[in-house]
Amino acid sequence: MTGRSDNSWIRYNQTMPLMFYILYTPDTVHFLLGLAQTLLVDPQIKLCLVANGCRRAEIALLERFCLAHPACQTMVLSQTEILPHGLALEKLLQACQEEYFCFMDSDILASDPFLASFLPHLAGYSALISCAPVWNTPADLTLPDKMNKLDGRYLFDQAGSSLGGTYFAIYHRQTLLKVLNETGISLHWQEWDQIPAPVQAELELAGLRFEWYDTTKVLTLLYRLRGLVLKYIDCPALHHLGGLSWTNLRSAHPDEESLRASILPKLPPLHRLDLRRKDGTPQPVSSAERTQMEQSYEFWHGRDRAMHNAGCFAELLKALQAGEQPPDIPSGLDPQVTAQAAAARQIILAEYPAYLSWLASV
Repeated sequence: MTGRSDNSWIRYNQTMPLMFYILYTPDTVHFLLGLAQTLLVDPQIKLCLVANGCRRAEIALLERFCLAHPACQTMVLSQTEILPHGLALEKLLQACQEEYFCFMDSDILASDPFLASFLPHLAGYSALISCAPVWNTPADLTLPDKMNKLDGRYLFDQAGSSLGGTYFAIYHRQTLLKVLNETGISLHWQEWDQIPAPVQAELELAGLRFEWYDTTKVLTLLYRLRGLVLKYIDCPALHHLGGLSWTNLRSAHPDEESLRASILPKLPPLHRLDLRRKDGTPQPVSSAERTQMEQSYEFWHGRDRAMHNAGCFAELLKALQAGEQPPDIPSGLDPQVTAQAAAARQIILAEYPAYLSWLASV
């Protein structure tokens, strides 16, 4: 099956703009607003800039930006706490009145108008996904064999089918609400025992049982089981820096801390991955324990590597704001990754100064 199972959907009017929600967390607004400004190159887009736990000064900056850019509006989720990503998306979905529920990460920028890559597909698919981080190769985006954690960076299964993603997504709102209401699932990340029993049975029967599911992953698997097909679109005009809200632009992210607290106590110590005792002799472990350790290492090593690489873009934005020499892309990366990161860096160097001029004026 290549399209929607429900052919009663109304074809999207391609002359109407799509509104995208963009979430901002504390300490990131004045750095990342410059990336949002590049998105406005597309005349068919509207932006809702959402403050999630941001301080009053940051909210005021969002408001000033929206006054200067008529295609933008602002929304405050909370000034006292940072809502986890999935729960924040649920609140935005409740507030959304558009035909399509659209959102993207705050560290995505555009080099050219981009919605033309998506609009022709709205009538044929249940959801459109895009914007893998520039740090990822195709292998990084594919769910490893026997991995028991469905992390957000895994956009494809071994067969190449889409597993959904939260970097950039367009959902038909009424269909999304229907699936959520019928199943009782959450958009927030979930462990297996947090999933409603009927959904557990459905996933188990389909061979889709995982120990842990990242934000929206249970939803997108249920879309697959219901014939509501997702499509990943590789859009050359969009560049996702990847992980900037988790870098040293701000302090430790509470969602990451709660995630580690939830998962790590159940896993064997990572220092035993070398399977050696302190005296150098082999460490006796079962096959199941070794697999679990390797899965844990793959999961956290991938996350930590992405956060480390994303730090170079944080340093780039901080250097530009401080009027200092911008750092280069780290050496020794995969050639494809180097090319992707260099392209994003070049766009920032070309477009960010216009934002800095505006920022100085306010």
